[in-house]
Amino acid sequence: MLNALPVTAPDLPQEHQHFYHCPQCGDLVDRRELGDVLLHEEPHSHSLQHASEDRLSFVEPMAPTLAEEAPEGDDWLHELKYDGYRTQLIVDRDGIRALTRTGLDWSRLYRTILDQARALDCGSAILDGEVIVQGPSGQPDFHALRRELGRKNPQGLVFIAFDLLHLDGRDLRRQGVEHRRERLRELLGENESGRCLQFSDHVVGGGPQFFEAAEGMGLEGIVSKKLGSRYRSGRSKAWLKTKSFATSEFVVIGTATGDLAPVALLARETEDHRLEYAGAAMVTFAEEEREKFWRANERLKTERPALHMEPRPNTSWLKPEMRVMVRHLRGEEMLRHATVKSISNLPAPATPKPSKARPAGRSKEPAYHVEPGAVPGRGELLAYYTALAPLMLPFLERRPLNLFRCHGRHCFYQRNRTHPETERSFDEPIHKVPILQKNGRTEDYLYIDTGEGLLACVEADAVEFHGWGSRLPDHERPDRIALDLDPGEGVGFEEVRDATFQMRRSLEAIGLQSFPLLTGGKGVHVVVPFEPEEAWPQVREFARDFCAALAEAAPEKFTIALPIAKRRGRIFLDYLRNQRTHTAIMPYSLRARPGTPVAAPVDWDELAELDNPRRYSVSDASLLRTRSRRLKGWGLAEQRLPRLGA
Repeated sequence: MLNALPVTAPDLPQEHQHFYHCPQCGDLVDRRELGDVLLHEEPHSHSLQHASEDRLSFVEPMAPTLAEEAPEGDDWLHELKYDGYRTQLIVDRDGIRALTRTGLDWSRLYRTILDQARALDCGSAILDGEVIVQGPSGQPDFHALRRELGRKNPQGLVFIAFDLLHLDGRDLRRQGVEHRRERLRELLGENESGRCLQFSDHVVGGGPQFFEAAEGMGLEGIVSKKLGSRYRSGRSKAWLKTKSFATSEFVVIGTATGDLAPVALLARETEDHRLEYAGAAMVTFAEEEREKFWRANERLKTERPALHMEPRPNTSWLKPEMRVMVRHLRGEEMLRHATVKSISNLPAPATPKPSKARPAGRSKEPAYHVEPGAVPGRGELLAYYTALAPLMLPFLERRPLNLFRCHGRHCFYQRNRTHPETERSFDEPIHKVPILQKNGRTEDYLYIDTGEGLLACVEADAVEFHGWGSRLPDHERPDRIALDLDPGEGVGFEEVRDATFQMRRSLEAIGLQSFPLLTGGKGVHVVVPFEPEEAWPQVREFARDFCAALAEAAPEKFTIALPIAKRRGRIFLDYLRNQRTHTAIMPYSLRARPGTPVAAPVDWDELAELDNPRRYSVSDASLLRTRSRRLKGWGLAEQRLPRLGA
C-alpha cells in the first residue's frame, strides 16, 4: 500500500514529481515503486548495476498472461511465440552458462549455443530467450527439440533472444522493453542464417493482424509487450500471449485422472488406417455432450488398450469406437494444450434395462435425518417465503444455489441439477447454468432471479437456501465473503458476540465495512461485500490470511484448526466456505433445525443487545418485514478487497 501514496513536490512539474535521480547509479527512481525505493535506499543493497565484478545471479523470468485476443493500438510491440524451452544466458567473470526457467543449469546441453555466445562483445550480460529446433519448414519443432536434447551432443539448437536484463555492470530491468531490446539488437548484430544466436524481431502495433498472420503460418502464437514496460519477475499483464489453436478429430482409447480434470487418451488414424497414439486432452463438454460421453465411457470399457501403452494409474481403457473433436495447439506431433470439445461419432448404445424409479424428491445423496419439528409443513414454508421473498431476492438472485431439501425428516443438499440425481427436473422459473467442475465435468447449477423462482424451489422441497459468493454471469469473480464464527465446546454466545465486534474492528482497520448475520445456529457470519474484481483463489487467500492473523494474535480465543478437539474453548474462524463451489447460508433463509430459526441479518446495535443467536423463527415473518426498514443498506458497500501485506 505504501507505493499507492502520492509523493507531491509543488516546485516540480506534475509529470516529474514522483521521480529522482539516484546519485550512485544515475538511474531515474520512481518513488511510487516500493521495490525501486528499497533497492536504492537500503544501505547494504547492491543492484546488478554494480555487480560486474561478481558472479551474476539467476533472475526469475517475467511471464506473459494468456489473452483471448491480441491487444490493439500502437503502444504494444508484438513478437512471434517460439515453441521451445525458456532459457537465460548469463555472461560474467566465470564464463557463460545457460539456465532454465527455474534456474537449472543446462550448459552441458547447450554447448553449441555457448560456444557462439563467447564471441559477444561484452564483459557481463543476462539474455532472456527461448531455445528451439527448427523443423524442415523452418518453424519451431518442439518434439524435435526434445529428441535432440536426449542425445549425447545435441545439434541444431538455436537461442532466440528477446530481452536483455543486464549489460556490462548495469541492470537494465527498469528501462522500457523497447530500450532493452534496442541494446539487445546492438549486442547480437544482424540475424544471419546458420547462427545459433538470433534476435527475435517484432512489429509495433497491428496486434490482431500480426496474430492472424502467425496463425496462418501454423505458428503457436504471439507475445505482445507494452511499450515502456519494465522487466518484472513473475506473471505480468504488461506481457500478453495469444495462442493459435486448431480443431481435429481423434479416436478415444481411454480416460484417466488428470491434475485439474479427467483426460481422454487419444489416437489419430493414419493414411493406412492404423491408429497411433496422439496424446491426452482435458475433457470439457457442454451440457448436451457430457452425459453421452460418460455413458459411452462405461459402455466401451475394456481390459486391454487398443495400442501398446505403458501401464498408467487410474486409467480406463476403451474400445476405439468413439470419435471426438479436439481443440489443440497447431502443428504439434503430440497434442499439447488440448481440450475435448464435442463428440463427432458414437456407436448406438445397447437397449438399457428398465429400472425402478425412486420416489419423487428422494435421492442417492447421503441423507440428513433432522429432528422432529425441524421442518414445517409445505403450507407454512410457502407462507413464510411468500412474505420474505422481496427481502431475500436482492441477496439471492443470480447466485448459483445449493438447496437443502427435505422430504419429511429425510433431507439432503441439492448441489446442482444432477448432484444428487433426483426426479425433479427444476424447470422454469428455476434457471440452470452450466459450470465446469474441478473433475472436468460440466454440471447445471440452479439459480433464480424472481420471487416465482424462489417459491418454485420451495415447491421442490427446499427448506434452506445456500448461495455462492459470486453472481452470474461472472461466477468466477466473487462479490462477498462470509466469515463464520463457530463456537467450540464451552463457548457461549456472549463470547461469540464480543468476538464478532473484534472482527469488525479488524476489518475496519484495513478499510472494510462488514455486516453481521445470525446463522440460525450457534454462531454468527460476518459478511463483507466488495467489487467483483478478484478471482476465487485470491479471495480465498484473503479470507484465510485474515482469519489466520486473528488466530495468531489471540490464540486463546480463535483457531482455524479443523479438528473438533482443537476448537474446545475457542471460536473456530471458518473461512473455507469462501472458495469456488462452496456456499454460505443466505439472509432470511430458514434453517431445518428445532424451532425452524431464521438466518437473520441484524445491525451492529441490535447485535450488541442480543443474548440468543436464534432470535427469529419461521413464525416471525411479519416482524422480519417490519424491522427490515432499519436494515436498509445492509450488505451493501462500495469497497475493494485489499491485498494483505501489500
